[in-house]
Amino acid sequence: MRAQVPPAGDEPGPPVSILVAGGSFLSRGALVSALDREPGFTVAGDAAQPADLPLLVAEHRPEVAVVLGDPDPLPLIRALAGAAPAPRVLVVSPFAQRMPGDRSPRPAEAGAVTGLTVNLTDRSTLVPAIRLLRSGYQVCPVPPAAVGGLPGTIRPPHAWDRFDKLTGREIEVVHLMLRGWSNAEIAEALTLSGATVKSHVHSLMSKLELRSRIDVITTAYTTGFVHPH
Repeated sequence: MRAQVPPAGDEPGPPVSILVAGGSFLSRGALVSALDREPGFTVAGDAAQPADLPLLVAEHRPEVAVVLGDPDPLPLIRALAGAAPAPRVLVVSPFAQRMPGDRSPRPAEAGAVTGLTVNLTDRSTLVPAIRLLRSGYQVCPVPPAAVGGLPGTIRPPHAWDRFDKLTGREIEVVHLMLRGWSNAEIAEALTLSGATVKSHVHSLMSKLELRSRIDVITTAYTTGFVHPH
């Protein structure tokens, strides 16, 4: 039987403060509206141009800055890295699949380069990605070799079959990973130790042949193992 994501209920911790910049007026407005309705999220502001983000960050001090459609996000990422405190940056762009080697962020910027996605704009994957950033994880593109293309493409049938290998407890952990919860939050919800949850996460990723939490999230939705509400 295909699993359904359980009701989200109360999300752990204070609301995630978010700024959104870039994209078209309609796409940005739709995203802001969707995020504002999401439990545990609050959109502090938005800007038409990503270049306006540093001023907004100084004013609102968000935890996460979402940058839409910027073909060259590194200058902005470097500017935001100097903010105190620096927000965690999620770049959502078809151009963000790869940063040229000679333009890689310097070590001092590494803390800001926490999210890099390729058109990961539907709610079922974007919301957990933001929660993962807030919890301290990095979010990177799903490797094309693992999915047969970009996120959102249909995976081969055997990707679905791998979920049958998971134990009941591992499926519970997957459900909570889909919300973007950290290991500590999952441990509290399931009354387990952090080490036990870490072991479950390692085991289920090995069985699914995936390399990151965001891989698990996108695979769960694109194979139909779970369905967004």
